[in-house]
Amino acid sequence: MKARIRKAAKKMICCGIDNNKRDNLKKASEALSAELRFVEKEDYDMQVGLAVGFEGFRRTNTDNNEGECLIFSGFDSKEMDDALDVLDSNNADIPIKCVVTSRNQSWSIGDLITELKKEQEQLG
Repeated sequence: MKARIRKAAKKMICCGIDNNKRDNLKKASEALSAELRFVEKEDYDMQVGLAVGFEGFRRTNTDNNEGECLIFSGFDSKEMDDALDVLDSNNADIPIKCVVTSRNQSWSIGDLITELKKEQEQLG
């Protein structure tokens, strides 16, 4: 019997996005056939895995709630290329983006954004 691996659903988790960008993100997610979820800054204590809908994750004790971020889950490398193109064509660019990994899924959203900002500054 062949093993079957079920592909994870494509999801875009929009963290701390202000209202004027939301319509463009909705259009982009529809073009990508991706589920779209908005997470408000008061929920930055959620672990990334919880925000994406994975089981076994929870809220943490972080108070980081600055910045915005777009988190992708369930996209392969080709789909990520397409997603970046679609975001650009829909004027829905968010400067900080990442993909859910086994390493970052247990981080709070606030801590993830803080780390991504540090990396972005180091790259200059």
